[in-house]
Amino acid sequence: MILAQKLEQLCQAYNRSEEFIEVGAYQGFSIFLKRSEMQYGQLEMKLQSEGGQYTTLIDPQAGIGMVRRIENIVQKLPEQVLEKQEQLKETEEKLEIAKNQLGQPFPQEEELKEKVAEQTRINTEIECSLSKKTDRHSTDEEIMEDEETNYSIEESSEEEIMGM
Repeated sequence: MILAQKLEQLCQAYNRSEEFIEVGAYQGFSIFLKRSEMQYGQLEMKLQSEGGQYTTLIDPQAGIGMVRRIENIVQKLPEQVLEKQEQLKETEEKLEIAKNQLGQPFPQEEELKEKVAEQTRINTEIECSLSKKTDRHSTDEEIMEDEETNYSIEESSEEEIMGM
């Protein structure tokens, strides 16, 4: 209870501080406090050791709750360190695998080349087929236009002959 009261007094004394100020130590961690820029009435508490740091928000009015929170954070830190080390190890393994694969040729490269060549051939056939249909359609239209022109010429010739 005395620890909670002391921590509460420290929070009151440093609740206007814009920079972290060291206020004490707990189980090998230095404790720093400053006013929170994100939450009005809250403080940011930083626990720092040689191995790293951890920052969290605390409520200056929480009393014994603050002490329990600090204890919980300190107890969970070794577990979090192990998790981060495991994540780092996995990431390094993935990096090594990626580096090894970077220098290797693509295993299905020949198959890919064959498929791309086949796709190109099929696309060319489709384009030729569409081109022939378009040409045939254009030729049919030209023939019809020519026939219409011929009819017009024949009709006008007949009219000229009849009109004479």
